[in-house]
Amino acid sequence: WVWRKLMSIRPAAVQSLDFESGWPARLACLLLGARFIYDMRDPVALCYPLPKWLRIIVQFADNVLLALSNAYVIPSEWLRSCLGRWGRSSHRPIAIVRNTCHDWTGRTEIASSPGSEKAKSRCVRVAFIGYLVESRGANSLLDLCAAQPNRVELIVAGSCRAEKLLARLSNSPGVRMLGHLPREGAFQAMRNADLVSLLYDPNSPVNVLAAPNKFFESMMLGVPVIVSEGMNLAAISFITNQAAGL
Repeated sequence: WVWRKLMSIRPAAVQSLDFESGWPARLACLLLGARFIYDMRDPVALCYPLPKWLRIIVQFADNVLLALSNAYVIPSEWLRSCLGRWGRSSHRPIAIVRNTCHDWTGRTEIASSPGSEKAKSRCVRVAFIGYLVESRGANSLLDLCAAQPNRVELIVAGSCRAEKLLARLSNSPGVRMLGHLPREGAFQAMRNADLVSLLYDPNSPVNVLAAPNKFFESMMLGVPVIVSEGMNLAAISFITNQAAGL
């Protein structure tokens, strides 16, 4: 589908957001004489618990695609090393574009007030927002809610494909399910929370390098985050929270 679509619109440049679409996009670019930009949100070889021999094959395929790229986009400086020798080439531009969006904090719908629901609540509210999977601390947060009834509330919003996790979220006390929210609604949920959870499992290599948009949005909203030890983000989060007096 990607190849056919690009061949029909005949672009001058293509920016591919992942490895899977990168190969058909690059083949189309070769035929069209178009420039190819590899936007590496997550290094594919680090995203899955692959056996060592298979990881080497996947990494090789990714390196070939990197070699065929004209420029790169990465979400943080930490991922520059994943570009290998191509990241050190002076002939291939590299842009660092944060995984975040424009500053929406001035909008009235996400402004908090002294009479807000958050101010009246005595329990600690933790926002668990985004792509909801077990490797992002879901079970630990649910265990905390169960161990601290009426003291911890988990505010959940986002998409969840894991049926067992979704069932546990839906049936656990102390959990408020908000469903899939538009951007403004997600900001409101984060603003009404006391903490935003970034408990990514550092045993997954891609989580160590993760630069999730929720971190930058939390700074934007003035809400502290909780981050797993072992993530590169942990040191920055500590300094940021400390500077804010949190």
